[in-house]
Amino acid sequence: MRRSFIVFLFIMLLVLTFATMKSYGADSTVNYKNQPVPSAISASVQSYSQMICSFPVVGAVQTSVVGISTGTTFTDWNCERRALSNSLSKAGLKVASISVLCAGSKAVWSAMLHSGTPCSIWNGKKALIGSEAIKHYKMMGYINDYGQIIRYPDYLGTDYNVSNYSHSKGQGNGNDKYPK
Repeated sequence: MRRSFIVFLFIMLLVLTFATMKSYGADSTVNYKNQPVPSAISASVQSYSQMICSFPVVGAVQTSVVGISTGTTFTDWNCERRALSNSLSKAGLKVASISVLCAGSKAVWSAMLHSGTPCSIWNGKKALIGSEAIKHYKMMGYINDYGQIIRYPDYLGTDYNVSNYSHSKGQGNGNDKYPK
């Protein structure tokens, strides 16, 4: 995607360079003085449904010599995750639906944990939910005995250290729900 944008800019630079050069034809008997310049028109990329998680980007550049138009689409991965979660939920797979949301966002993971309904976690044999998941999170070192997040699971990204790590080491005052 980024490479195609750089190629597009390079082509536009070449076009503008050649467009500013004066060119003289061998036969100048035809007079084009008062005729309009042809237009470069980008084709529209339509998306008629709310369930499509991509959006179009189109553009065109026209000079007196040449015109170029291009278009592409970009995917909104958060939209796809929400649509997949919604489909799983409608199929009656509530735990799987929530797991899709949990796997993509640290905010969802911590919100689910702090609401008392932690995201499911696979222990190698089965998916753990509820109090079993909280025990496993403690055992894996994701949360401490006070319910504070020490670090996020690896599937949420490599930057998983929490800024209030000092609270988990026994320093600080804790919080209202789990006082020291």
